[in-house]
Amino acid sequence: MQFTMHAGMGGAHEFHTPLRTNDPAAPERRLIVRSYWGPR
Repeated sequence: MQFTMHAGMGGAHEFHTPLRTNDPAAPERRLIVRSYWGPR
């Protein structure tokens, strides 16, 4: 999976991606990717 951030998108971001599973009790789970861009 690849995320691209263009100029001006500094700062923290959180991306949520739904993932389908073969588990009948939980047919969908969420993948959360947190990105912390900016000066340290």
